[in-house]
Amino acid sequence: MTTVGNLSTLTSAHADPDGDGLTNLEEQRGIMWGKMVRVEVETGSNYRTVAYVPKGNWDGTVELVRTYPTRRDLFVRFTGFEEDYPFALGEAYHKLGIDVHALSDGLIYQANLDRAHNIDTATVELNEFTYAGEDGHIYRRNAGDWSFKTLGYATWAADPSLSYGSRCRLYKETLNYFYEDKTHRDGETLNQPDGDMRKLADWNAEGNNSLDPLNVREDANDNGVLDGGEDKTKDGKIQGDYPVRGMTDLWSYTEELSPFDVNKNGLMELPLGSSDEYHIWQVIKHVATHELGHNIGIKIHTSDPNCVMFEQSNNFLRDGYFSPDAAVLIQIHNQ
Repeated sequence: MTTVGNLSTLTSAHADPDGDGLTNLEEQRGIMWGKMVRVEVETGSNYRTVAYVPKGNWDGTVELVRTYPTRRDLFVRFTGFEEDYPFALGEAYHKLGIDVHALSDGLIYQANLDRAHNIDTATVELNEFTYAGEDGHIYRRNAGDWSFKTLGYATWAADPSLSYGSRCRLYKETLNYFYEDKTHRDGETLNQPDGDMRKLADWNAEGNNSLDPLNVREDANDNGVLDGGEDKTKDGKIQGDYPVRGMTDLWSYTEELSPFDVNKNGLMELPLGSSDEYHIWQVIKHVATHELGHNIGIKIHTSDPNCVMFEQSNNFLRDGYFSPDAAVLIQIHNQ
């Protein structure tokens, strides 16, 4: 975070105490851009953590934005987002003393650009496709361990003190697959969790509209085939829930259940099978917060599991915090 100088620095018209390339006079005059407003977490909200969203509607409203010498200002253009896939950021930037001002690319022409001199902007794009030609579908890593393809990607500049990275993207097709892929058939369910898996009479043939734990499925390694010792009933068929393989040994994605949505309520769970569930808006916000961090100079993934830049996608609840290792790398500039 920029260290603010003494009173004379703060009051001098030509000083730049926050180091963003704008003098106090330029900041006080304001800039025609888009404001972000804070959305608190409420019962029934699509957000699990505090959100900052464009003021007015999903693509924002052009208005006079006044900045403050004691805080840094990050100007963002977002493109490709829409009402059902809205742009939002987590609280991590605000907590570092960074005010993010964001406006839809479609409204940029309304901004009085001759009053926005010395403004560098970072661009966040919701891309229609997938990253680097990936198929975008969820996939199995191990028994009961499924993952998702690349949800976002960003570059950073060779010298982050001079410019932002050239690319900051989220991938809409992959996001949709994450929510829409159904790999598992809702097979028979044991009438009692401690029932005898060897007796067909102990299986309810109608299933239970939920993805059952591995220990009550014949397909114990979750690979869609009966391996040695798994056919408890000796009938050559898989009792219990199981992933379905397609014609080319890839997974079928049009079945009934998802490993990320055990209770089939349309909210994705991470960690798998946990009570941490996420609307797609929360996932978009979290990924956008992470990728924008890369775009403005964070060249690393951290080892802090609470940091939005953590090396693993262990949950989508970390967008309110940059660890010190990440925060020190952020470069905000408007030169």
